[in-house]
Amino acid sequence: MGGLGNQLFQIFATISYAFEHGHQFVFPYSDRLLVGKIRQTYWHNFLTNLTIFTTKNPVCRFSNDNLKTIPEIKESGFHYTKIPTVSVNKTFSLHGYYQSYKYFEAFQDKINAMILLTNQQKSVIQKYAKYLDGMPTISMHFRLGDYKEKQHFHPIMPKEYYESALMYILNMKYSLDAPVRILYFCEKEDNGIVDGVMDYISKQFARYSALQIVKVEDGIEDWQQLLLMSCCSDNIIANSSFSWWGAYFNQNKDKCVCYPGTWFGPAMGPVNLDDLFPPTWHVIV
Repeated sequence: MGGLGNQLFQIFATISYAFEHGHQFVFPYSDRLLVGKIRQTYWHNFLTNLTIFTTKNPVCRFSNDNLKTIPEIKESGFHYTKIPTVSVNKTFSLHGYYQSYKYFEAFQDKINAMILLTNQQKSVIQKYAKYLDGMPTISMHFRLGDYKEKQHFHPIMPKEYYESALMYILNMKYSLDAPVRILYFCEKEDNGIVDGVMDYISKQFARYSALQIVKVEDGIEDWQQLLLMSCCSDNIIANSSFSWWGAYFNQNKDKCVCYPGTWFGPAMGPVNLDDLFPPTWHVIV
């Protein structure tokens, strides 16, 4: 369900559960997800190393149709809740978003290795060296897109959020004359709006004499943009599972990650976000 960020939560939670309890696991293979908005999958690029664990594998005894008929264990709520233990001789599917690092933190390194994360990060650094040339770099992600019509559910972060987050990171780690690059990300359709925000940011931080502001090319595939985020020194994420993973995949031990205190809008009702963010990340309210 959902885009790349949501898919990663579901995939990592499933694999981690299987490792913890000694189960085998399989994912339905398709080029696109047709639940709600049509979304692409990433079995043929970013997650190609996991394709052997899908129904596309010739030795898999399940088809996509088979998987639709087996019993489900449904997520009980947005906050982390331990998934019930099921006997290894029973077949079932996990149904939910599983948006907490706690579902997979015990096996994070192992799953990262399965998707060849480090190798893929090295490849994207080599391919886009103009963005990641050794200068300290702060990723800044803007999530607008369909949020523009859904702000009661998914509010768009104001420019003040990005200003406060950037100020926090610069004050924590960098001097006024330190060379620092802001690498910002958004969808092509939102360039006009976001460029206006970055003009504001540039003026607010004019005293930082060596601060560079660079827009990532629109034509770079989304999964490669996520990897670019993960290779930055620090991360300012939007209320988006996409940039959440960009920050989570960041293997820099000294990284500073900022996230917004407002994640959902009022139409979502009260949502417990306590387990969504690692404790080392910093909330901007």
